[in-house]
Amino acid sequence: MIRFFSKYIFSLYKFNRNSFKKFRSIYFSKIDNENIKIIFTLPRSGTHILYGVLSSYLEQIYNKGNGIPKFFDEALLSYNIPNYPTLISNDILSGKTNLTKDIYKYFIFSHHPIQTIDLINFEKLKPIILIRDPLKATLSAIILYLHHRIKTNDVSQENLNKYIQLKANEAIKYLLFWSKQTENYKKNDQKYLLLNYEKLVLDIPANINRILEFYNFPIKKKELEIALENNKEAKVKDTILRYNKNNLSLQFSNLNDQDFKKKIENQIFDIFKENKLNVFGYKF
Repeated sequence: MIRFFSKYIFSLYKFNRNSFKKFRSIYFSKIDNENIKIIFTLPRSGTHILYGVLSSYLEQIYNKGNGIPKFFDEALLSYNIPNYPTLISNDILSGKTNLTKDIYKYFIFSHHPIQTIDLINFEKLKPIILIRDPLKATLSAIILYLHHRIKTNDVSQENLNKYIQLKANEAIKYLLFWSKQTENYKKNDQKYLLLNYEKLVLDIPANINRILEFYNFPIKKKELEIALENNKEAKVKDTILRYNKNNLSLQFSNLNDQDFKKKIENQIFDIFKENKLNVFGYKF
């Protein structure tokens, strides 16, 4: 009954833009942007690493569990902490997500502007932005796509070319947006933390500490060690295989055909070069 009512209200709002704008403005004004702990990530740039370690750590310090992943869901190891809200008006209206005081206690992850969120004020945020060499990030996304499609024999050159263009465009959109946004933050002396995937994987513990300190979380050595141990790559793979032997490719990408991989990489490079992408030290 409640679900039906939510969908009914949602349908009314879709046809009543003024009411929708009013609804959005109410939620928009209520959110304490300065206290949101939000991490924006380029897909395939370490989202799962940060989510796993930080979720495991918070589960422990909030006394909600032992920091060991409980089950595997939607390509992420899950913990006894609330699912983070999407901060999208439509999702709240449809009942897909909700806003509570817990949103200020836990981390929210987003790929914005690839997946647009509309309930926060970017000028008041204190965000963390995760970036990666867009060539490597996009290539990783394409290989992941191939893992899924190869299983269903649904790969054509035309579909592959479209997907390469799509993922390259998403990387461009993300990096251009955050390049401009961080420049604004610098001008306004606004706090933000820029993390680089290449440096993150070289020293995960140090970068996790940077994140916790940035948001003034207490740093507890024992709990952090447990979180890091449970999210080592080998341990994560074992956990995923234990729950679902068919889903390892959801989180890890690999392709042995180096010539084929190089061909895809060249296509991605040409798209970036055509768009004259030059952000965060990545120049094509």
